[in-house]
Amino acid sequence: MKIAKMEKKINQDIDPELLNKFYLTAKRFSRTLDLESLKKEVLRSLKELEPVSAGSLWFTENGKIRCVESFGKAANKIRGRTLNLNEGIVGWVVSNKVYTIAESYKDGRHASYVEEEVGYKSKTILCFPLIVGRKCFGAVQIIDSRHSEEELRVDKKYLNLLQEIVDIASIALSNAINYNALVEDNVEKEKQNELLKQRLSLFERPENIIGESKALQQIFYLVNKYAPSPYNVLIYGESGTGKELIARAIHDRSKRKDMPFVAENCAAIPETLLESELFGFMKGAFTDAKQNKKGLFLVANGGTLFLDEIGAMPLALQTKILRVLQDKRVKPLGSTRDFEVDVRIIAASNQDLKKAVEEGNFRDDLFYRLNVLPIYLPPLRERKEDIPLLVKFFLERECKVTDIGLKKVSRGVLDIFSEYPWPGNIRELENLVRQLIVTTEDKKVISENDLPDYFFQGKRYALSEDGKESGNLAEKILSQGIIPWDDFLRQYITMVLEECRWNVTRAAKCLRLNRSTHFSKMRKLGIKR
Repeated sequence: MKIAKMEKKINQDIDPELLNKFYLTAKRFSRTLDLESLKKEVLRSLKELEPVSAGSLWFTENGKIRCVESFGKAANKIRGRTLNLNEGIVGWVVSNKVYTIAESYKDGRHASYVEEEVGYKSKTILCFPLIVGRKCFGAVQIIDSRHSEEELRVDKKYLNLLQEIVDIASIALSNAINYNALVEDNVEKEKQNELLKQRLSLFERPENIIGESKALQQIFYLVNKYAPSPYNVLIYGESGTGKELIARAIHDRSKRKDMPFVAENCAAIPETLLESELFGFMKGAFTDAKQNKKGLFLVANGGTLFLDEIGAMPLALQTKILRVLQDKRVKPLGSTRDFEVDVRIIAASNQDLKKAVEEGNFRDDLFYRLNVLPIYLPPLRERKEDIPLLVKFFLERECKVTDIGLKKVSRGVLDIFSEYPWPGNIRELENLVRQLIVTTEDKKVISENDLPDYFFQGKRYALSEDGKESGNLAEKILSQGIIPWDDFLRQYITMVLEECRWNVTRAAKCLRLNRSTHFSKMRKLGIKR
C-alpha cells in the first residue's frame, strides 16, 4: 500500500466501538508488572489493532538499541539484535522522539541489510517512540510485508490514537522496568546479605561460650567451619578452658544436632572399666555382668561421642578405638557379633599428644585419625580481655540461681583478675565467682578486700627484718645507696601504693599488714597521694 493512498483515510471518523477497543487495550497494560509478559502483551495488542505480519519492541541500552521482543516469521533472528541509535527507522524514531510511517523499500532510513541477514522483506513500517516524561527509552514497530492496498489503517487520527496507546504502554513498560530493576536489586542484596550472613556466621558466638578476644574469635570461626563436616576433631587446651563446651557447640551446629551428644572423661574412669563403658557388654561377659549394657559408641550412634582427656587412654584400648574408627563397627564384651555405628568423634586432651606419640604413650595412627580438624583453646591468661565478660556472665547466672540480688565487681577487682595467672582457667574463675557471691551476700559491689589472700601472696612486697622478702622494689631503693630506715620505708610503701593504684586495702594485703596498721604507718611517714 502506498503512502499517498493511505492518506485518503485521514478524515475518516473513528467509531465508538473502536475507541472502546482502544480503552480495553490500554487497560490490559496496567494489569501486570512482569516485564516479559508486558512486552508480549504490547506487541499482541498492536497486532490486534493493526493487521500486521510482524513487529518488534526495542529498548535503549548502553548507547545502542536492542530488540527485546518480537513476533513474526523472523522473530527469533530479530530478537536480541542491536543497532546504533541513529540506525534504521527504529533508530530514527528514538533519536527524533516522533512516530513515523515508511515504505521500507524506498526509505533511506531503513536498515535493509538486517532484513537481508534474517531473510525477511517488509513493505510498510509503523514505528512509535516509547517516551516517559522527556526521555525516550525505546520504540515499537509493526511491519506489514503483504501487498494488499487495504491492509493498514494510517489516517492521522488513528495513528495519533495508536501513539496514545503506545504512550500508555510506555508508562507501563517503564514501571515494569523499574520494578524489575528493584526486584533484581533486592535479589542481589539478598544474595549479598546471605553471603555476608554466611561469612559472619563463621564468627558467630556459640551459646554459653563467652568472650570477644581475637583468640576466641578464631575459635568461633573454626567451630562454625568444622561443624558441617563429617570429620573427627581434636581439641587441645589446659584443664578448665571449656573443651566440652566447644565440642557441644560443634555438635549443635552439625547435621547430627538432633542425635545424641555423649561425653566421657577417659581419665575419670578406671582402666579396667573404660573398655566396657565405651563398647558395652553382654549378660554374663564377666562376673557382675547381670544384664546387657549398651556402650557409649552405640548410645551415641548417629550423633557425636566426645572423649575428653583421651591422652589418658591405655594403649591397648587405643588399638580398639582405632579399629572402630576404621571399620565403623563395635563389638561389646562377650558378644559373638559386632554392630555398625555411625559416630563422629570429638576428642580432647590437656597433654601434648605429639610428644606423647614420640614417647610411645599414644598411638601415632590413632593420633592422625583424630587430628583431622584441630582446635587449640588458649588458657584464660592468654585472653584476659574476656575476663570482664566472663565475670559479668557468671555473676548474673549465679545470682539468679542462688536468688541473691545482682552483684557487680569493682574496677580494682577486675584489675587484679587481669594480673592473676588463672592456673585453673575458666573453671577457677567460675568457682571463685560462686564463692564471692556467697561470702559477700549483703554487698552489692564486690571489692578487692573481698578477694582471697592468695591473690596477693604472689607479690613479694612484704618486709621482714632481714629484708629477704623485700623483692625488687627494695633492691631498686637500696641501689641508690645507704639511706635512713624511715626514708627507705616511705619510698617502699609509696612504690607499693603506686603499683596498687593507691588502693590502700590492696596495698595492705600486698604488704601483709592489716588495714589499720598500714594507715598508721602512712600517717607516721607522712605518705599522701
